Amino acid sequence: MYEFTQKLLHESEGKCTQDELPACAAACPLHLDGRGLCEKVAETDFTGGRKLVEAACVFPRLVARYCEAPCAQACLRKDFGGGIQMPGLEVACLTHGAPPKPPRFKTRLKKLAVAVLGDGIFSLAAAAELVKRGYPVTLYGSGAHPLEALADYAVVLDTEVDALLKGGLTFVPNQCGDAPFPLEEEGFKEAGFHAAIVPEGGDGMPKVQGSLGESLVKGIFVGGGTSSLIKKLGEARTCAITVDRYVQGVSLGEGREKEAPFETTLRVNTKSVKVETPIPLDEGAGESPGEKCVAEARRCLNCTCLQCVPGCAYLQFYDKEPKKLIREIFNNLSVAMGLRTANTMINSCALCGQCAVVCPNGLDVGALCHLARENMVEVDKMPARAHSFALQDMAYSNSENYFLVRHQPGWEKSDWAYFPGCMLGASAPELLEKSYGDLMGRLEGGIGLILGCCGVMLDWAGRPQEYQEALAKLQTAWEELGRPTVITACPTCYHTLGEKTPMAVRGIWEFLENHPPGIPGKGQSLVIHDACGARKMPLVHQAIRALVEGWGYHIEEKEMSQDKSSCCGFGGLSGFANPSLGEASAKLAAAQGDQPVLAYCINCRDRINLGGGQARHLLEYIYGDAQEATADFSQRRYNRRHINEKLRRTLWEEDVEEQTIPYRLIMDEGIRSAMQERMVLESDVYDVLDRYRETGDCVLDAQGIRSTSGRFENVTFWVRFTEEGDGAYRIHGVYTHRMKTALL
Repeated sequence: MYEFTQKLLHESEGKCTQDELPACAAACPLHLDGRGLCEKVAETDFTGGRKLVEAACVFPRLVARYCEAPCAQACLRKDFGGGIQMPGLEVACLTHGAPPKPPRFKTRLKKLAVAVLGDGIFSLAAAAELVKRGYPVTLYGSGAHPLEALADYAVVLDTEVDALLKGGLTFVPNQCGDAPFPLEEEGFKEAGFHAAIVPEGGDGMPKVQGSLGESLVKGIFVGGGTSSLIKKLGEARTCAITVDRYVQGVSLGEGREKEAPFETTLRVNTKSVKVETPIPLDEGAGESPGEKCVAEARRCLNCTCLQCVPGCAYLQFYDKEPKKLIREIFNNLSVAMGLRTANTMINSCALCGQCAVVCPNGLDVGALCHLARENMVEVDKMPARAHSFALQDMAYSNSENYFLVRHQPGWEKSDWAYFPGCMLGASAPELLEKSYGDLMGRLEGGIGLILGCCGVMLDWAGRPQEYQEALAKLQTAWEELGRPTVITACPTCYHTLGEKTPMAVRGIWEFLENHPPGIPGKGQSLVIHDACGARKMPLVHQAIRALVEGWGYHIEEKEMSQDKSSCCGFGGLSGFANPSLGEASAKLAAAQGDQPVLAYCINCRDRINLGGGQARHLLEYIYGDAQEATADFSQRRYNRRHINEKLRRTLWEEDVEEQTIPYRLIMDEGIRSAMQERMVLESDVYDVLDRYRETGDCVLDAQGIRSTSGRFENVTFWVRFTEEGDGAYRIHGVYTHRMKTALL
């Protein structure tokens, strides 16, 4: 079995870029959170915006007034009217936001002193960055005051410099000419320092040798050679971080790959972005924070990826970005003892592959959930309740109650075999009967019939060995018919049999080209809901559309169609493991607007209708509508057995004993709805009552209602009932649990 290793975890996490910095922050040497700043200003939270600016900059007023704004050049909005004017928003926040409580610099200092040489903004910023980290710093300058050589910036630096001089910075003035100590390791150590920072390009100064400010002299770090103000501030921070690591004796470079400006890997969908002209922010913009700055901030695209979320009810339901969700899955599998709290989350994914299609990097969360399920089954940690009902239903489809293999009546060979799938016979048996009759009249060479299930639900449940056994049973039936070409009405079966067996498989839609529609549609519009089973199958999409357009319909293509189509909630057994999510998936699939929907998967038709949509199956457009109400679980069981018996009796003239009802059950719609929700079949109720009729075991309450139970497979069923005069039973309640019980 392919294991969910840490290597796979890291590879998968690396494909999700949602928590990558937006382009503006990635391009900023200080990585100021421009997206967050716009969000604060858009909400008129200037104090919150000020906190963001001050957290990113040791000299926030300097940055706000004089930054060259590389963020504007990187901003994705630049191609849609112009980049966000970040400096103007920063000025507004610093002017109108509440100031922080002093001090901004640490007052409890470390014992490891650092020397900084130079008069420029690089040296002053490097000293400030070190003081911010708690180091006592001595700044050597040529003037009488740190700001003497920075007169152009003095008006926006005076407050910060005063705070520095009170909070850990010692300024040594009038240091002209030679350096205050030899620029070598022994030199700064003899002067009482543990490291030193010097400006790049000065006479006699060491030359920078790396991106982290290293020089050829151990313990001396260099920067500030750029002409850009914001880059000088970025290099000052880099040198300060390097000094911090150096004096602590840890790796200088580990984990710092994205410290300098870089090109972000965050992918943002800009297809629907409209051009918006920048709002003029004049010198008075900071004095009028209301309209102009807020309007400019609201131009921000709020760059995120999350392209996988709009069409996925699963990601919406758990409200987690894929990277975090994947980590939880891995952690869940790593639990040796204790609770596995993510079991339901793992079993809730539809495994439909939509996320891999829409993700710019092809991250397939479903594939990881599928792998996790296989692991859970392998180590016997799969909860029994997760898939048991669906797998028992599948087993019924492959039992004598539905499974059938026959040549066409009157034929002893089959060039073709019709395999409608397990759900068409369950939900719309009349469509199965009509379509088989139609194919018998259309095709030469004999078309046999195979009723059963392809077994894909076992694959979804993480049971590969049992899945292969189900496929083997189907393949044996196919070989009994002489290895004919298989025609299926189910897109999931089309994919499964084509990928997992040697069968030649074709879709029924390929044989309906010249068939007139049973529901005329000339000039009418409809939406096609593409099945998950046909994802990445463009020939199927094209064939369905050509057929529908040939009938005269106008197809309204939605963004989430073809390969991007949303799952209806049946795939991956999602709705069985998590009924609430299944309901949400059905509603999302049904959200197609007011147009009628054509589905070529019977499960999609049923679930879209349950979600409030107006869906018909492809075969209904051919042969007319099937039953009006969506069949519940009990009706589906009945339909499978009934169509098996009917076809054997009418086509092959076999002597078949019809289903009989031993006694009547009387229950209102509320009881039936509760049974559907709890996945209880009418046959389960009959089994419990049969046991009661044999043993008489029950509990009688004060209202005269009896309660009795029966345990079948690994589930205990309870039925509350009263006996009616004509031998019928009125059902007052049904519920289940997995505990073993005994009546005393």
